[in-house]
Amino acid sequence: MRLLTVLQRSTTVLVAGALAVFVGIGVAKAANSQILVAGEAVVALGGLLSEEAEAPPALSATTESWSEARLSKILGLTLETAAVGGEEQDSAAGRSMRFEQGGVVRFDLPSGGFYFTNESLGKQAAASTTVDTSAAVGVARGYVDAHGGMPADAELWAVRDVVAVELSMSDAKGDVERSEGSRRRRIARYIEFRHSVGGIEIDGPDGGDCIKVRVDESGVVNAYGRTWTAPGGSSDSLVPAPKTVRAREALRRAIAGGGPGKGRLAGRVDLRDARMVYVRRSAGSDRSILVPAWRFVVNAGQGDQRLFVDARSGEVIDSE
Repeated sequence: MRLLTVLQRSTTVLVAGALAVFVGIGVAKAANSQILVAGEAVVALGGLLSEEAEAPPALSATTESWSEARLSKILGLTLETAAVGGEEQDSAAGRSMRFEQGGVVRFDLPSGGFYFTNESLGKQAAASTTVDTSAAVGVARGYVDAHGGMPADAELWAVRDVVAVELSMSDAKGDVERSEGSRRRRIARYIEFRHSVGGIEIDGPDGGDCIKVRVDESGVVNAYGRTWTAPGGSSDSLVPAPKTVRAREALRRAIAGGGPGKGRLAGRVDLRDARMVYVRRSAGSDRSILVPAWRFVVNAGQGDQRLFVDARSGEVIDSE
């Protein structure tokens, strides 16, 4: 009888030990599922990586085009060639021209958009005047309505402060963030309008579709940038896509096999965000294709970086 009791206890101990090992393995696997090894980098996923997302269909789109004549008309200014050292500032990255009344505009950009800036406009206004956020948004909306028109599907996306840091002479060589003698003051706001398709944002290495207006503290607009596409029907026939590249594999490719300035990260990398977006790819002239892509925001200790991977082909998207 005593022998039977000992055997029963031994069996119980063995079963308990086996369960502990099994549970331990399960916990280790769960922990490892939150780690991704890519090349020389170890990525802490932080529970942000979803494997269930399906890529939406690729879409055809029409990109807004901006000629000299159209820009001159909508901005109400006369354009002339901008030159440095007697040479025009045209390049593969777009054309740069100035206005007779002041300011510079860049257009014919790879994104199809333009960006106009004229900081001297703000200096003409009274510095004592201050507008609140809602007023600044109203100014931005009115400006876009009058200068090219606000697209029907545009949504207010963000309001970002432009802050100036003033240092005393004794703090000029110090750490700006920690200097007790520094003073920060808001000098303007950037008002951003964006849009989405079926709840999916249009983004990309070039910033994606965005209308951006800078309103200074006196309520004067001194910068205006715009890149916008009008989504159309499905373009799946133009972009063969048998299946969606899984998020984990897409992230591994982005970090270990990215192009210039992308990927090839080493050491610890923290995943900040992961989601599906549309990225605009040029299809010639004013035509574009919106392709589904994974967008990862990662941090390797030097600030956040955004990485894009085609969700159908697995190609790392560096630039247009």
